[in-house]
Amino acid sequence: MKTERRYVELRADADGRRLSGVAVRYGDTARLPWGRERVERGAFAPLGDVILNAMHDRAAPLARIGAGLTLEDTAERLAFAADLPATRAADDVLELVRAGVMRGASVEMRVTAERIEAGVRVIERATLAAIGVVDTPAYPASEVEARRAEGAPRRRRVWL
Repeated sequence: MKTERRYVELRADADGRRLSGVAVRYGDTARLPWGRERVERGAFAPLGDVILNAMHDRAAPLARIGAGLTLEDTAERLAFAADLPATRAADDVLELVRAGVMRGASVEMRVTAERIEAGVRVIERATLAAIGVVDTPAYPASEVEARRAEGAPRRRRVWL
């Protein structure tokens, strides 16, 4: 089974150790180099072990389910939050998000069921393997932000 990646929008707050956002808004249509695609509500259920990393570098994970990463799958969206460790990789990602260099999040999935509807590939079922903090988004209404650990964020937003 082939692993596929999809990129989403990034929003950054001024400082903190927490990244959070929306990995996928169900029903959004992405324009990809090979065509259009959307993910159906509940496509990722049940959620298993998922890793958060930068640019899909599996050798340097930032968080994972049970170790700083939580996911919330609702009827409208798949949201995530990650409390990042004090590592050089996490520090670099946080700084790049704040600077607007890393402008997106990307879902990495293995599609197990799909259909074509009016020329759009519809993902019905997929196994979510990872969420990557990346430089280029594809799904237009998804977002991520960095928050201060102690509470209300000082915001500097980057909207694409």
